[in-house]
Amino acid sequence: MPDEALLTLLLTASDDEVRGTLASLARSRRLAELYDLAERNDLSYCLLERLKRAEVDAVDKFTPPPDDGGILGYLNASADLLRQESLEVASILRAEGHNLCLVKGATVGELYPEHVHRHQNDFDIATRSEEDFFELARALLHRGYLPRVFAIRLSERNTLEGSLSAVRIDTECKQTLWCDIWIGVQPVNRSRARKFPVSFWQALVPLKTGEPAPAISSRITILVNEVEERGILRLKDLIDFAVLSSLGHRAQPSEAAGADCNWKLFNLLRGATKELTPSVGRLMVGTPLGSSRHSIELRYPISVSEFAEPVSEHEAPLVRFLAVSSERGRTACSEAYGRLVIRTPFGTFASELSYDAASERFFRSKDQYFGTSDS
Repeated sequence: MPDEALLTLLLTASDDEVRGTLASLARSRRLAELYDLAERNDLSYCLLERLKRAEVDAVDKFTPPPDDGGILGYLNASADLLRQESLEVASILRAEGHNLCLVKGATVGELYPEHVHRHQNDFDIATRSEEDFFELARALLHRGYLPRVFAIRLSERNTLEGSLSAVRIDTECKQTLWCDIWIGVQPVNRSRARKFPVSFWQALVPLKTGEPAPAISSRITILVNEVEERGILRLKDLIDFAVLSSLGHRAQPSEAAGADCNWKLFNLLRGATKELTPSVGRLMVGTPLGSSRHSIELRYPISVSEFAEPVSEHEAPLVRFLAVSSERGRTACSEAYGRLVIRTPFGTFASELSYDAASERFFRSKDQYFGTSDS
C-alpha cells in the first residue's frame, strides 16, 4: 500500500472508487496494511469518516485505536467538541480585550475540503503577553481545567515565555479535553521556543467563526515548527501544508511568522507535498495536475530529526515544571524537596530538574527574578 494510494483514497477518489479499492484490498487480504498506514500517519479517523461517507461494507471492521485521553480509563474528546471548546474559550477572553489567537488544528481544519475530516487531539491558544496568559489560565480554571505541565523561561524583561498544558476531565462521559497555552512563543522542543514578533500579532485574520487566527504564512511556519518539535513528518502534515498553500498565497513563511523559521525543513515539506501528486498536489496552487508515472513507495512517517536546528548558546532554555498542588496565590519561588517550586494564581509547580539545575537554567543572570522568594 503506497503512500499515494492512501492520499488518493482520502482526497480525490469518488465513493465508487473508494468502495472498489476496499473490496480489492479485502480480496487480497491487504486491508490491515491500509489501516496500519493510516494509523501511523495520524489519519485513522480521517479514513474512518471517508469510509462512512462512501458506505463501505468493511467499515465495521475498521476500528481506530482508542484516542487515549492521557488518563487511564478516559478517551480524548471528539475533534468537533474540541473545536467548539476552543472557540468558546477564545471568545470569552477576546471579549474582555485580551490579546490571543487560536493556533494549529483549529486554524488548519477549517480550511480542509468539506469531504475531508481533520482530527485533532487537543486545542492550542497563543497569548501575546504574560498578563494575557494569566487571564486565560484563570478562565480555564473556572471551566474546570487542571494545569499539568508548565514549560517556561524568563525573557529579558523578566516576563514569562513558554507554555502551559491543562486538561478538563469529564467524569460523566469518561473523556478529557486538553489545551495548550503558548505565552508569546511557540515551543519547538522540550527546551526551545520561537518567539512571535510584534508583526505576528498585527497580521492576525478572522476565522469563519470570527475568532482571530494567524495569517496563512504564519500558520505554515507554525506547522514547520510543529514538525520539528515532533521530529517526525507524517502524511497528515503534507495534507495540512497543501491546504495552507492552496489559498493563493506564496507557499513560504513570511517575516510575520518569525525570521528564524527552519527553512531546510520548510523546503522538505514543500518538495514532499509536490512529489505526492496528484492527490496532495492538486491542493497546491501552481502544482502540475498530471499523475506521477512512478508509484511512490511506502515511506511515511519519516524521521526529520536531522533537520532540527541547533540550540543557540544565547537562547534561554525552557524549564519544565509539573503541577504538584492546587494551592494558588501570589507568584512566588522557593525550594522544596530539592526542587525549584513556583506558586502561581492557577496552581503550584515543581521543577523536573534539581533545584540547582533548574535555578541555573531559569535565572540566567543575577538581574533576573520571578515573583518573590517567600516559602
